[in-house]
Amino acid sequence: MVTGIKPDMEIRERRKPGRPAKGDRVFTGVRLPREYRVAAEAIAKRDGVDVTDVVTRLVGEALGLPIPDYCFPKATSQQEELPLNKAS
Repeated sequence: MVTGIKPDMEIRERRKPGRPAKGDRVFTGVRLPREYRVAAEAIAKRDGVDVTDVVTRLVGEALGLPIPDYCFPKATSQQEELPLNKAS
């Protein structure tokens, strides 16, 4: 007998806070030359992604492997709207 659960209680799946999972990944610690890390941080800031995502993208490109969608730049609202009189 399970205690603490009443027969009429609804059992719901617990929602976890935070971002969605990025799939099957494995931790890979690596020490980069300082200038590599600085450059990766700049790309990450520019693209709106984590440094890990930048490194994943660069390794995938170097190996000719598919790049996960989460490694690409995030859409921003900084894009200028094209005036209707200039649209074709």
